[in-house]
This record gives sequence, C-alpha cells and structure tokens, in this order.
Amino acid sequence: MERAIKKAFAEGKFVERALKKIDMGLGVLARNILYKFGKIKQNKLFVMTYDNSFTCNPSYIVEELLQRNEDIEIVWAVSSYSTTVKESFPEGIKLVKRGSFEMFEEMASSKIWLDNALNCVWYYMPKKRKQVYINTWHGSMGIKRLKGNKQWMFRARQCKRKTDYCLFAGV
Repeated sequence: MERAIKKAFAEGKFVERALKKIDMGLGVLARNILYKFGKIKQNKLFVMTYDNSFTCNPSYIVEELLQRNEDIEIVWAVSSYSTTVKESFPEGIKLVKRGSFEMFEEMASSKIWLDNALNCVWYYMPKKRKQVYINTWHGSMGIKRLKGNKQWMFRARQCKRKTDYCLFAGV
C-alpha cells in the first residue's frame, strides 16, 4: 500500500486526485449555498437530456408549452454552444453550459426540473422541497432495465428518491 502511494505521489497523480476532490467538494458546497439561499421562480422550467440536444420526450413537452405561448421561462442545459446546437433549439429557450455555475443557479431557481435520464442528479444538486422533478426516461413502451456500474446505480437510486413524477412514453 505504501509503495502504491509513493508511486502515485511521484507520478503527480496523488496531488491531481487531491485537487480534484477539493474542487468537487467546493462545487458541492456552492450548490448547497444556492440550494439554501436561492429563490424558486414559479414560472421557470429547467431541462436536461442525456444527449445534450433538443430531443426525446422533453422536446415534445417544451414544444407544446411554446405552442401554447405559456408564460414560462425555459432553460436547457447543453454541453456546447456551437452554432449547430443553438440552431437546433426553438426560439424562446435559454441555453446554459452543462456543469457551469450558471446551470446550478438556474436549477436552484427553477420550479420544475424536466429530465429524460439521470441528468439532474448527476451533478449532486439538491432538490428543494417545493421543486418538482419530472423524469421522462427515454426508451420504448415504458419498459426499461436499469443496470450499470456502481456509480451509475448510486445515481439511479438518488434519481428514484428525488423524482416526483415519472412519465413513460413509447416511441
């Protein structure tokens, strides 16, 4: 064990891992501060999909809201702001960078989280009691087998605890 620690330290991995853990801890602390002090906007919807695009069940829900011209602020988390990504979203949707501080601010202030996988729990953002988490679980006929590595299964259990409504829609 001591030999492995010395090797990791010599290769710089020890410091790299320590810094990564500190960074993650500071991020979780910041999210908890947003959770504690941020105000919920009743007309705000936060959306995240597994493939970072305007797709799957959340896109149909959002299209209907836009068509009805509802007084709702829609925020969608994406991994990149490329022109192609921006052009794939209808007008009236605010895009935020996935994993950014701005994304966490938007999540903390949104009345509803709309997701199609484990996205909203992946970043350890606490859900407030008055927030609603709707998961649409991409897939067909509402039949889905859940399995994965330890980390994925841990997050699946978190998702189960935080989800208020789960909608299954066949493709």
